[in-house]
Amino acid sequence: MQGAFAAHDYPLTQNGQAVGSLSISYYGPYFLSDSDFRFLSALNTVLIAVGLASLCAALLVSAVLARRIARPIIRTAYIAKQISQGDYSARFDGNTGTLELDELTAAINHLSDRLAGQERMRKQLTADVAHELRTPLTTLSSHLEMMIEGVWKPSAGRLQSCYEEIGRLSGLVEDLERLEEMEHENLVLRKTRVDLMEVVRTVCASFAPDLEKKDLSLTVEGGSSILEADRDKLCQVMVNLLSNAAKYTGAHGHIRVRVEDGEDHATLSVEDDGIGIPRQELSLVFERLYRTDKSRNRESGGAGIGLAIVKSIVLAHGGTVRAESREEQGSRFIMTLPKM
Repeated sequence: MQGAFAAHDYPLTQNGQAVGSLSISYYGPYFLSDSDFRFLSALNTVLIAVGLASLCAALLVSAVLARRIARPIIRTAYIAKQISQGDYSARFDGNTGTLELDELTAAINHLSDRLAGQERMRKQLTADVAHELRTPLTTLSSHLEMMIEGVWKPSAGRLQSCYEEIGRLSGLVEDLERLEEMEHENLVLRKTRVDLMEVVRTVCASFAPDLEKKDLSLTVEGGSSILEADRDKLCQVMVNLLSNAAKYTGAHGHIRVRVEDGEDHATLSVEDDGIGIPRQELSLVFERLYRTDKSRNRESGGAGIGLAIVKSIVLAHGGTVRAESREEQGSRFIMTLPKM
């Protein structure tokens, strides 16, 4: 290329009179050889080709990424639809390769597991309630039928038996009502300063006659632990835990209650050397109407509501409760409550 600066002056006039001038300077002229034109043409071709190739690559990569992201999302949406229709066995198997999508699929699988567990518990609850009601109703119905038809005379003993069956039905209804009250989201706690050890000793003293009947020994360990809590409901917790231990501990067994005072929490444990709980059932012991020994009747084994009430009361106080157990070696229930 060859060239030089050039300047052009242009006069400015108004009404035929010169009023000034305009000077324009520029570099030129340009002189391009044939090789220069071929180079520029080749450069333009290369730039266009690179641009088109980049566009195609971007479209291809976008399509692959979109497919990779859309496929698990579509699959997850399908599984969610199956779950909403009651198919809790639906699961997302495999790894998507994307952290966020893996978390989404894991959450869907966890939701499906939880709903499946709740459905099993609902069916079990229905079956257990039917069983709990069927036994006394069958006994009551058969006794009344025999007396109505004249096969049996309505003696005091038989009427007493009918009365006891009605009492069992009433007791079950009362247990369910108490549990509903404890699980209500607006449960009112009348908190005062409570010594947990004093609550333990009071309840243990009231249980002494029942424990003597089964020839069970009881020891209380630990010291005073003051906390803000509803004393009546803590008594209910202690009654249920101690009653549960007594029911599932054989004659000559031992129950140990321990209170531990922490800096900001209090811990109560009730341990027995009874029949224990299978490992696979430990997570179920606090569910409604659950009983470890399915062969026990209501009179000997309870309705399976006591521990559910314990859990509700402890959670209402902002605490935690858990169970530890070994089959044929006994169980331990541990409750932790905040002091304030």
